[in-house]
Amino acid sequence: MRQRRRPPAPAPTLPARHRSRPAARWLVPLLLVLCTQAASFSLPVPASLAAAAVKMPFAAGTEWYISQGYNTSPAEGWSHYNCDPRTGQDQISKTERCDDGWQYKYSVDLRQVDGTETGETVLSPVDGTIRWLDPANGGLSIDLGNGYAAALFHFDLGRGLADGQPLLQGQPLGVVSGPGGGNNGGTPHIHFNLWATEDGGNWSRTATPFTGRFALDGYDLPDLGDQSRNHHWNTVVVSTNQQIGDLPGVDGTLAATPATTPVATPGPTPLASPPAAGGGATLNLAAARVIAGTLLTVNGAGFAPDEWVDLYWDNSRGVPLTEVTANEAGAWTTAVTIPEAVAGPHRIVAEAETSGQNARGAVEVIPALAPDPVAGAAGAVVAVRLTGFAAAEQVDLRWGGDDGQELASVTSNEVGSGATTFTIPDGGTGATDLIAFGQSSRGRALATIRVDGGAAAGVAAGGNIIGPGTFQVTATVLGLVGGSTSSGHVIQPDDRLVALPACTTTSCPWLPAGVVDPLFGNRIECGELCYVLVTNPAAGRCAVAPVLETGPWFTLDDWWSPAETRILNNLPSTVQPLAQGYPAAAAAQDGLDVGFGRTPSGIGISNKGYEVGNRAAIDLATGTWRDIGFDPNSGIGEVVVTLFWLTGEDPASAAATCGAATPEASTPVVTTPEPTDPASSFSSPEAAATVAPQPEPSPTTAPVASEAPPVEPTAEPPPDPAAAPPADDQASDGEKAARREAKKLRDRFGR
Repeated sequence: MRQRRRPPAPAPTLPARHRSRPAARWLVPLLLVLCTQAASFSLPVPASLAAAAVKMPFAAGTEWYISQGYNTSPAEGWSHYNCDPRTGQDQISKTERCDDGWQYKYSVDLRQVDGTETGETVLSPVDGTIRWLDPANGGLSIDLGNGYAAALFHFDLGRGLADGQPLLQGQPLGVVSGPGGGNNGGTPHIHFNLWATEDGGNWSRTATPFTGRFALDGYDLPDLGDQSRNHHWNTVVVSTNQQIGDLPGVDGTLAATPATTPVATPGPTPLASPPAAGGGATLNLAAARVIAGTLLTVNGAGFAPDEWVDLYWDNSRGVPLTEVTANEAGAWTTAVTIPEAVAGPHRIVAEAETSGQNARGAVEVIPALAPDPVAGAAGAVVAVRLTGFAAAEQVDLRWGGDDGQELASVTSNEVGSGATTFTIPDGGTGATDLIAFGQSSRGRALATIRVDGGAAAGVAAGGNIIGPGTFQVTATVLGLVGGSTSSGHVIQPDDRLVALPACTTTSCPWLPAGVVDPLFGNRIECGELCYVLVTNPAAGRCAVAPVLETGPWFTLDDWWSPAETRILNNLPSTVQPLAQGYPAAAAAQDGLDVGFGRTPSGIGISNKGYEVGNRAAIDLATGTWRDIGFDPNSGIGEVVVTLFWLTGEDPASAAATCGAATPEASTPVVTTPEPTDPASSFSSPEAAATVAPQPEPSPTTAPVASEAPPVEPTAEPPPDPAAAPPADDQASDGEKAARREAKKLRDRFGR
């Protein structure tokens, strides 16, 4: 993205499964007990805490981790450029265009370990002088006066700050911006970097690592070499910066800098193990907070080609959770069932059988309860299974709220689980909260019981039906370049496809028609019409793309179907039926139990066991996202979606019509990636909500919106995404191997 620049400020953005690593693709970080558990974070020994020249920009004692480290590239799924001023291209990819002021090779993005960074006070990490302020990107540069400058971005600047103002280390500068504020891409974090400079970081900028005399709060973070990526990712740094004085501004108040368009947090940012200096193996997890008994998607990279990798819980002893084979690039995707475990931090451990490579990813087990049945009349007996509490603690069941009637108590076992029964009390009908409360851990889990006896539960209204087969919904960007979709398609840079949260003919070709899968439900038979028309109403631009992936968040939510036939409305766990066009993700964000319980914060849980992080009902691959005029720096937006199997329209004709409607703005595209065999694994449904890599914003106080790349029109009819794969006697060896791997996964997960 080429943008104009002026002396002030670069403002990087966090990979929010950033072309997604989110992403991802997308994180509520773990509350780690650092003195006893390392989880997947590495804990370097401070070099000299007492004499650190550069300190963390946060209050002493707070724990932060590096969510993006050194030596990353947007071409590989992250957001920091290291621009070669001679070529105007990113030095790693040698293809991504950039501004010569984008010198971020040794930048770090910082998030708080307990996930509460929004509103945290940002402190000056050094003594110096403000060189420039960048309110649009929530940033500033501090001239150290010794040939170096420090830059910070993505916070609400305090009132009274000015160019040329002297600063002391520990002086408050503002607070961490909330989702979408300070151009943070939807995920709160602070970007921090050092430059060697001749003008305080204005025009002269040479990226400098936090090492030696510039160790970050005493933690030495050296360059680990150009052959490895994301140096020091997930490293935890404990701040020793002592605050001096109050927040700037009248009466200690702040001048907030909210985003012009509110952006919801795009889902969890996956945690991964820090890569080794030689380019070691990494893990990418679909969620950071998990529930026992649910499936978690895990992606691995950096392993030897075609080698077996075993996945374990907490350590590499005992029986593996599962095993998977890496592809020719040393990457793989699989799903593991979270075992019953006590609440708190745990880890997924991947260990290679041939190369000896290993990697770890951190997760947090949260409390949950599962009632059976979820509906009944007063006097009916309900069985309840509890998981994710502390070991050997008393867990109380309460009716209607935290202070409601106590129904039963149970003592959890050594892995924090337990079971009990209760009788539905008299009085009232309809949906009522059931709460489990741990007496020692203070853990809290929620579910909803529908009390029968009156009229049937009404359908919850919501959503926006524009016309037949056409709806207005929230979209997020789908990334995970190189990962596999549920259809088996390998995601390419600037790919053009969409994901919907229920199986279709093209997104689940491995699921036979008429077969009900426990995770994916019934397949929607859309034949040659498995395409959607997506329009950005704000820009008046549109594109047609095939449905080749499931997600985001759900795999059982055909939100476009009538309420009477909608999958989620006809499950044994259904508590609150939803109206046609009201996506389950939106309902979960509205606090409804859509059949899978709610988290302690009151947000609904998806059928995959994830806390729903935003209202997204569709994911768009990065090419489609750009085609309809969305800024690649944003990971979420409102779209109008037409589903062709509901309208009967021809995809190619619709694409031509779309182009005729807005010829000056866009040329619609109808593309289908090369047909592949069924997926050997399944990508994260909310990776789009979590981690899409985003280009580093330009060093300017007024960022220029990028334009979508030009696209050539197509007069040919679209390829058939449902085309049958070649017969075994015609398939290549790779295709046969993929088919065998797909069969193993289907057998393993009952598919």
